[in-house]
Amino acid sequence: MKTSTKRVDRRKPITATERRGLDPRAKKREERLRRKYREIHGKVVDWVNYYTVEDGSLYVSIRFKDKTDFSLCFTPRIATDRVELCDSTTDDFNVIRLYEGEEPPP
Repeated sequence: MKTSTKRVDRRKPITATERRGLDPRAKKREERLRRKYREIHGKVVDWVNYYTVEDGSLYVSIRFKDKTDFSLCFTPRIATDRVELCDSTTDDFNVIRLYEGEEPPP
């Protein structure tokens, strides 16, 4: 029997039953993330540096003890979650067409 882990009141502490439901999901997620960048898993970090560029990009550089460097670049942009075409002749705005998940051009 599958238990629901949906919480209604965030102020209450998590129950043992809810924790047991979350643990396998968290472990599965961690394993998936470890496989994403296999080359850096298990390396010892020497230091972390970050800097921004005029266009608003953020660069994060992780230097390892073996003198390798793992860099991430984050670029700010606006992405739409949902775009819809609605009929506004009445006040209920009936959806004519829904465009989901469209990414803006780079």
